[in-house]
Amino acid sequence: MLADALDAPTAPGALRPVQWIPPRWDWVDPLKDIQAQVLAIESGLLSRRKAVEATGYDIEEIDRENAADATRAADLGLAYRTTPGETQGARATPQQTPDPNEE
Repeated sequence: MLADALDAPTAPGALRPVQWIPPRWDWVDPLKDIQAQVLAIESGLLSRRKAVEATGYDIEEIDRENAADATRAADLGLAYRTTPGETQGARATPQQTPDPNEE
């Protein structure tokens, strides 16, 4: 750009600012790592956007996918233990262990 070697728009606002956030390194225990992120989000120490960006994914794409999945499941009459909306702010591990003998 500085040497005019690129044929790119130069008008103010023509180029979008880019924020590159490299994926963070996973720890030895990924479950505890996710639980720590959930707690940080619940306590307001970390935004959900920053937690998602740290994985290298785009939060807007994930939200669109979650919404499409929830709509498709509802349209088909499918019921799962949790849905994407219910897991936001939820604990990463169940408070009770399900009894396999219960129906």
